[in-house]
Amino acid sequence: MPSAPSAPSPIIPDSLPNRPPSPTQLAPRSITHPDQIAAQLALLTKREAELSLSLNALVADRAQIDGALSRLRELGSEVGTLAAEVDGSRSVYSNSKGLGLQSNGHDMYDGPDEGLVERVTRVWETSERVGGKVRRLDEEVGRVREATDIVTEVLELKNALYTLSAAIAKSDWESASRACRRAMSVRQEVIEGGFAGGVVPTPQYPLPPAQTLQELREVLLHTFRTEFDAAAERKDEQNVSRFFRLWPGIGAEEEGLEAYGDFVVGLVKGRSSTAGKSSSPLYYLTSLTNLLEAIAHIIDQHQPVVDKYYGKGRMRTVVGRLVGESDRVVRNLVEGWEEERRVGRLVSPEIPHYDLSLRPVQPVAMEEEETGPDPRDVDRVLGELVALGGRWALFRRFVWSRIVDDDEDDDDGEAKDEDTIEDGKQQEQMDVIEQSGSQRAIENLLKVYYEPLEMWFLRMSIEKAHRLDLPDISSRPHLSSILDDTFYLLKLVLGRLLSCGSIATLRSMRQKLAEVIERDYTGVIRKKMDAVYVGQAPSSQDRGTEKDKRERNQRSAFMIHLNDLDVSADYMERLLDETLANLPQVFLKTEIHPVRDEIETLRDITNRFRSTGKAGLEQLFNQLTKPRLRGLLDDCYKDVTYLLDEDSFAEADESDLVRKRFIRAWESLVDGYKDSFTDHNYQTFFNLTVEVLVRPWEKMIQGMRFTELGAIRLERDVRAIANYLSAQTSFGGARDKFTRLQQIATVLNLDADEDPEEFWSNSGVPWRLSKTEYNSIIEQRQ
Repeated sequence: MPSAPSAPSPIIPDSLPNRPPSPTQLAPRSITHPDQIAAQLALLTKREAELSLSLNALVADRAQIDGALSRLRELGSEVGTLAAEVDGSRSVYSNSKGLGLQSNGHDMYDGPDEGLVERVTRVWETSERVGGKVRRLDEEVGRVREATDIVTEVLELKNALYTLSAAIAKSDWESASRACRRAMSVRQEVIEGGFAGGVVPTPQYPLPPAQTLQELREVLLHTFRTEFDAAAERKDEQNVSRFFRLWPGIGAEEEGLEAYGDFVVGLVKGRSSTAGKSSSPLYYLTSLTNLLEAIAHIIDQHQPVVDKYYGKGRMRTVVGRLVGESDRVVRNLVEGWEEERRVGRLVSPEIPHYDLSLRPVQPVAMEEEETGPDPRDVDRVLGELVALGGRWALFRRFVWSRIVDDDEDDDDGEAKDEDTIEDGKQQEQMDVIEQSGSQRAIENLLKVYYEPLEMWFLRMSIEKAHRLDLPDISSRPHLSSILDDTFYLLKLVLGRLLSCGSIATLRSMRQKLAEVIERDYTGVIRKKMDAVYVGQAPSSQDRGTEKDKRERNQRSAFMIHLNDLDVSADYMERLLDETLANLPQVFLKTEIHPVRDEIETLRDITNRFRSTGKAGLEQLFNQLTKPRLRGLLDDCYKDVTYLLDEDSFAEADESDLVRKRFIRAWESLVDGYKDSFTDHNYQTFFNLTVEVLVRPWEKMIQGMRFTELGAIRLERDVRAIANYLSAQTSFGGARDKFTRLQQIATVLNLDADEDPEEFWSNSGVPWRLSKTEYNSIIEQRQ
């Protein structure tokens, strides 16, 4: 392509003016000079090159192109939607295309330049005018319907009142009840409205409808109560049931339950009185039982009727009336029982405190004069009190099952676990019986009479058991009669306490029971142990045989007391386990867990038995056994050395003096303990003896010198004695006591070429020796 000349061509005529190349693009029709053609060609060529570069760059970046195309499509869709809305797709006019646009594209409103906002405003105003008329029409229709309903209800009210008055005149009480229910179903605002006041009154009943309905309902209530009472007096069960079913129909459940409560209370009052004299042992118990059984029978028989016609849970009102009647009867029974039994004289005296710690263990003559009330009288009164409390607890449990469980089933449709019942709601349900006078009277009986008399009886019986205590050395282990006597009493007292069915009494007595056992049983045995060696100092006139006999008797007496305490702990555990497994069925379901907790706290008594027995065992060991242990080791190692050569080693191995002497001394030391002690006491005594024996033995060994053969002899002696002691018992534990001695023997038997430091660090032995002791033992070798 030729380039544009830099100067005018000589062939151009002189008449044409000089024109420089145009720097801008010109329209083809406006080009008049060849130079312009060349300039435009150059410009187009340059532009073509630039566009080629730009197109190449765009083609290389396809992602940017695709993204731009995608955005264009989305914008196109939105523009199309807006165009459809504006041009008629949602117009309320069938012949228009949008907000003010007709099908021919012209504006249907005045003003071709009217904006979109003005168009929308006009459409909204039009729709509001149409919608307002529709709403006003709906309101008018609603008022017409309401007026129709009122007219219908007023006619129903007028018809029901007419039917009610006619049924009353005919004594058709079932029809009257249904008519009254129909009239009462009309809305109160309709009954009291002006329209009903102008339409319903008649010459026969000119009063306003509300007043007329109230008067007719009062007539029904009075008639129902009169007829019900008359039927109850005649014992006409059919009419009693008939009128009882009519009260709920006229919304008079409370009046019906009140009348029914009076009826069932009359049934309780009309029951036959208990035969027999008040002085009879079973008179008051039988009277209370008959009363509670009569009430329970009424509840069981009548609850289905009440639930059917009055609804679940309404029986609680009737139960309250029945319990109110029982309050009067129970109060009279309690007052008569207190007067007849003269229990006040039994509560006043206090049991005298006997200090048995210094008395000899021997039986007391049965004719010995007893102080205080006759225990047989107290036992009879306690039995009667427990029976009275148990009867009331059973009745209370029965009532709980009827007014709590059934009500919960009705609310939830299924039985609930007692842990999920809300405490507040349950307490409210049980207030009918928990707050009753009968409950307070029974609780007062147990607190005022049962608790002090039971404690008196227990203390007196334990006191008597101590005085009659006899050792039984023929048994294995050696025990005394106090053990069986006391725990028979505890089982009796605990059974009576639980049979009362009062958790408040259980909480109060549990602490008192523990205190009595600690003071009058464990404490007295502890004092007896202290008194065994008090005032029994050896006399210079005692001959050897008499001294040995006296010491054996003292040791035997002390061991019997220790065995009594140890077996008492086992008996207590067994008694509590049996009690928990066989709780009397007199407590509420929600009380079972607290009752078990109270009984579990009595296990502290077991710990007191064991701690007292352990302290006594340590006292016996320190006084009789420990002083002989040092002499035992001295006797075993008399003339014994571990500086052995081959000849002396063979001689020592053959004679085996240490093992033989130890066995002989040990058998003498523990003679009589294994057969006399309980297994637990002997195990404690054995472990204590071995533990105290090993400590001075270790010190003795650490003060000796050893040859290589002497170390071997020591290891054999230690192993032989450990094996012997382990074979003496079935509970083991002796080998563990010898661990340090065996480690000492192991260190002494190290080879001469073995590095002691290496053995200490890498032998894998769980050392019980300290590093200082280890180094000291290494130095003992020769």
